[in-house]
Amino acid sequence: MGMALMSQINASWAGLGLVLLSVAGCVASASGPAETLVPVSGRATFDGKPYERMMVTFMPTGEGNSAHQGSGLTNSEGAFEIKNYQNKKGLPAGSYIVVFSLWLTPTGEVPPSDQPPANSRAVQAIPASWKDVAKAGTYNKITIGNEGATNLEFKVPKVGAGPAGKTPHAKFMR
Repeated sequence: MGMALMSQINASWAGLGLVLLSVAGCVASASGPAETLVPVSGRATFDGKPYERMMVTFMPTGEGNSAHQGSGLTNSEGAFEIKNYQNKKGLPAGSYIVVFSLWLTPTGEVPPSDQPPANSRAVQAIPASWKDVAKAGTYNKITIGNEGATNLEFKVPKVGAGPAGKTPHAKFMR
């Protein structure tokens, strides 16, 4: 092999090494710095009743909020505990919109967990103002402080958000 060909091969390997280092750097930085998590838990009811497996999701809002969403499922008493996207308990302090999802069968029961909701003809029971981030109101917007929020209570109504001017359904109890 000639000297020119060896230089080209070495330059190619060096270029490939730089590309691999760049990709590795992007992957490492994608996980970002460790977030400081605070506890977030509470109770959620729908139409005045607790339901098992109602999904409670906290979507981050606000300028500069780099937090990821977190979620949790209610138990039979409506209690939930939020975990972040890495399945760690808690969320970073900040502002969030809380949305809900609950599938109910035509008889008003939660479908079996081992099959898709469509198999039992279940439909989404939560009104748009409580399940759609774009339609959120003051009743499902919350700010979590540095100490967390461990006694949240959400009372999701069967239809809509209730009359304007009514006391918010979400309240912070510490």
